[in-house]
Amino acid sequence: MKVMQIIDAIRRIIKSIVGWCVVILLLWMICLGMTTLLMRWMSLQPPVWLDLQLRQMVLWVGLLGGILAAANDRHIRIDILDHYLNESLKNKVKIIINSIAGIGSLFLSWLAVIFVNSEKSYDRQLEGFLFGLTISEWLTEMILPISFGLMSFYFLTAFRPLSRTGKAE
Repeated sequence: MKVMQIIDAIRRIIKSIVGWCVVILLLWMICLGMTTLLMRWMSLQPPVWLDLQLRQMVLWVGLLGGILAAANDRHIRIDILDHYLNESLKNKVKIIINSIAGIGSLFLSWLAVIFVNSEKSYDRQLEGFLFGLTISEWLTEMILPISFGLMSFYFLTAFRPLSRTGKAE
């Protein structure tokens, strides 16, 4: 099995797992949001952990969506050069841009690791975060280095070797 085939298989597996995580989190967010609305409509005070959990899940869904955007090559970009370059140059520019984005994402992942470690040293607790359970805040922030690391992986493995004609294989 070639290295590119192994990388493609890993990319597909991670993309599938992240996609299912987004679906599950969105469904859970809808349930929690509806619960909050219904409780307020009935003049009841929703538990504190509902709003806290919804805020954290917005962060998670946003970053998981970023991973999916990078995996599907559907992230925000400015394609000014695409109109003026031939296919060979487009592929080379794409490799350069993906490399820069990958290195930038890797740097953000490294900074996120530093941030999570500093949060871990404070050992703040989220009381009643999930059905009354108390967890450390840094656990909910682990999505930051993981997501930026996976985005970096997708950017840095998005290239395809060019044949002699300059087209991706």
